[in-house]
Amino acid sequence: MSMYDQAQARKTQHARHQQVANTIMQQLGGNKFVAMTGAKRVTCFHNGVGFQLPNAAQGINWVEITLNELDFYNVGFYTVTPAIIGKTAVKTVDDLDVEQMVDCFKDTTGLAISL
Repeated sequence: MSMYDQAQARKTQHARHQQVANTIMQQLGGNKFVAMTGAKRVTCFHNGVGFQLPNAAQGINWVEITLNELDFYNVGFYTVTPAIIGKTAVKTVDDLDVEQMVDCFKDTTGLAISL
């Protein structure tokens, strides 16, 4: 595979990951979700999205949601502190459909995502 083909493949793969991240954010409520939760530093990564939360329950300040190979969502709730390199899992839940993902987010973080 040529360097050009490799670059095109990476570009296509990145576009797919970005599309997955955008879809997850829209399923959570899009801009309303961001406004209601104060989510920031929204980050696209391999088949998912991560974002920082300012005031969630249980010290949760980072959430990662990924689309798994079964087309369900895996959700991780973490505490990230400057003094500790990395993150500490507060709760992880696998194989959720969209409605379960939204309910899990609300129940775990204590944050409303819509009016």
